Amino acid sequence: MDNRILVVDDIDINRDMLTELLKNEYDVLVADGGRQAIEMLDKHKKDISMVLLDVIMPEVSGYDVLHYMGFHDMLRDIPVMLITAAGSDEMEEKGLALGAVDYIRKPFAPDIVRRRARTLIDLYKYQNHLEEAIDEKTEALSDINEMIVAVLTSVMETKTMETKEHIQRIRLYTKEILRYIYEYYDDNYDLTPQKIEMMGMASILHDVGELMLPEAIVNKRDKLSHEEEEIFMTHTTKGCRLIEPLKNLENEFYANYCYNICRYHHERWDGSGYPDKLSGDNIPICAQAVALAHQYDELMCKYGGCHDQAIHALQTLDAQRFSPVMTETLKLVGDHCRDIYESNKEKS
Repeated sequence: MDNRILVVDDIDINRDMLTELLKNEYDVLVADGGRQAIEMLDKHKKDISMVLLDVIMPEVSGYDVLHYMGFHDMLRDIPVMLITAAGSDEMEEKGLALGAVDYIRKPFAPDIVRRRARTLIDLYKYQNHLEEAIDEKTEALSDINEMIVAVLTSVMETKTMETKEHIQRIRLYTKEILRYIYEYYDDNYDLTPQKIEMMGMASILHDVGELMLPEAIVNKRDKLSHEEEEIFMTHTTKGCRLIEPLKNLENEFYANYCYNICRYHHERWDGSGYPDKLSGDNIPICAQAVALAHQYDELMCKYGGCHDQAIHALQTLDAQRFSPVMTETLKLVGDHCRDIYESNKEKS
């Protein structure tokens, strides 16, 4: 049998009943309490497709098992269905909050138990296969991206003031900012580690549109005239045209991130940016992160790598340029960003 279910209950009759219900479709392991469940999870975690977990058990409770599974990152791959009694709403809510995904109540209804077990296992199989597919595509994209970086930075260093170290720093800052948002703020942005990796790769193309502008404007060190500024602002939309062939890639996520970063990394939180005057979270999160990363890197270069001065200067800029979440995140990951700058300085 491909699927193995772990049944955890301190009552013999409950274990026997669930085993009898499931044994024709699944390889059933049993544990008579939380301690034995943890031992079996450690031993068989790669083979367990689902856990049926009693909540109230002596010594090590179902909640303790959930805590353990969450701490050891098992809940991402192994769904847990709680075993509860009628009228256990609070226990069910607590268990779901700890990472369980469903519950069944005693006395057991055989068809419901089998159907819910099958549904959960199938759902997690699909999810895990999808993540594996994304990981494979991300790895393939990483190889492609290394080639893009090599060619792009070579061209851009020739025609613009962009350096390969700057491009690398933007990529790493972007990932650092987004990782923190994913861990601590992500209620609305639908981030995942795979998406963050692709957004970091896509950030490399943020200023590719500058290749389509006159070198005299791109490399001008003095303040641009109004007319020159208007031309410079077109690098966002010109860049989108330049990367149009990426839409033919199988990975739509990556193509969309490239487009969004290229087009929207000069938009501002208050709607005063360009080219479309987007505001707030209408600006894609990947473009928000790259915009902040770019500004931070400019300030780090301006102040000779002094992080504190760069952050102070960033705070004195127009307060509506970046979202409060973004600026606060940059402060919180400051040590990592400082290390990124120090490790990827331009060679003199």
